[in-house]
Amino acid sequence: MMNQTEKKFRMELIRILLQSGNVINDQLNQIVWKMSHVLKQYKNMSYSDVWSGNSAIKKVIDNLLNEYSGNITNHIRKQTKAVWEAAEIKNDLLIKNHIESVLVGNVGPEITVSRLYKWFSRILPENVDPKSKITLSGEILDRVIATPRNTAALDTFLERQVNGIRLSEQVWKLQETQFQPIIESYLADGVEAGKTAGEISREVRQYLGIGTY
Repeated sequence: MMNQTEKKFRMELIRILLQSGNVINDQLNQIVWKMSHVLKQYKNMSYSDVWSGNSAIKKVIDNLLNEYSGNITNHIRKQTKAVWEAAEIKNDLLIKNHIESVLVGNVGPEITVSRLYKWFSRILPENVDPKSKITLSGEILDRVIATPRNTAALDTFLERQVNGIRLSEQVWKLQETQFQPIIESYLADGVEAGKTAGEISREVRQYLGIGTY
């Protein structure tokens, strides 16, 4: 059975994930609507290169895709920090509760300062000897928790690479391998079928799950 700390953390995690899904859907809706309006200005030049005679439109589309990639990257980083912080708060409570459960008269055994601060992922104050020992107490625990967190692990996680590619690069790659080919495919098919720019625009929105008008 989950204790109150675990339950509270799980509820916070669900809230963050639901909020994240809403933000990403909203970003997608906005970018597709913007692109659809731009694509209405597309000129069916009937060339093998779908962007021939439409370089200005391609530039605007590229800028919109770059804007989307940047927004999604920033959002992922922000949500990662939120989940990390929630996990850290949970860890603080679990450790604090465990230590307080073994205190006698609000006083416990001695422990090295560096170890105590490491337990709570806190930055050790410069004027404190890390090798010195301190007697555990409720007051000491509150003092440690009130100090700034050590975010080195979070910073490393955010800058990590997966198969040699960083998060921001992964998002940009997703843009290049999914969004742009979809748009170019619909443009090519539309030009070949003699469709208008408005028709192509509506088909792109429909494919990406955005309503028509």
